Amino acid sequence: MIFLDRRRRGEDPHLDWKIRLFIVGAVIALLGMARDASWMLVVGILVLLAGAVLRFLPSRGAEPASGGEEDDEDSRPD
Repeated sequence: MIFLDRRRRGEDPHLDWKIRLFIVGAVIALLGMARDASWMLVVGILVLLAGAVLRFLPSRGAEPASGGEEDDEDSRPD
């Protein structure tokens, strides 16, 4: 399944923004629930979804995945 891949892929370049968007979206959504303001709740959910979309953005300087074989200069025949 696509969501069960738990391999570590290195540092997440979007982690700071994910955390910021989660905090802001959660606060807005909770305020919307407390004030019974549906528009504020919708805005909070949209902010949370924006943070979730960052998961699918490519990282800066990402290289395409190879077939699992490293290509080092030392391993090439002369």
